[in-house]
Amino acid sequence: MPSGSPPPEWKPWPVPEDGEVIECSGQDSWSPEPPSSPFFQTHLNDITHSSGGDKHQDLPYTAYNVFTLPVNATEKSIFSRGRHASGTVLLRTREADDEEDLIKIVIQASYRYREALECNICTLRKARGSRALGIYVRSLSF
Repeated sequence: MPSGSPPPEWKPWPVPEDGEVIECSGQDSWSPEPPSSPFFQTHLNDITHSSGGDKHQDLPYTAYNVFTLPVNATEKSIFSRGRHASGTVLLRTREADDEEDLIKIVIQASYRYREALECNICTLRKARGSRALGIYVRSLSF
């Protein structure tokens, strides 16, 4: 299936107001291993924002995914949609890397039920050169 094609109806998908879909990744793009990166070390200038409380501490499964947004986009955003879409965003100053024109976004998903990864994460082009990463989680009843 091409990256810009909508998935089956039961899978979450961006609405037109979210922006033009550049690329989407689904459940098969997650890894059980964290990326090899110094990203998981604590830094003095880290900024953290959480939603949904500390429930993720007791969850039995964890998966990781890596995305990028262009540094030169006029605005950058990350948002989520879906009943069980909550978590923590950690912003950190960049370390020197090979991809100076990109912002690396590492997502760690902690969850209780395997169906929670039935999601799409899409890179979106929005108005006036802005970019977004949309996390679309299926609204499941557990």
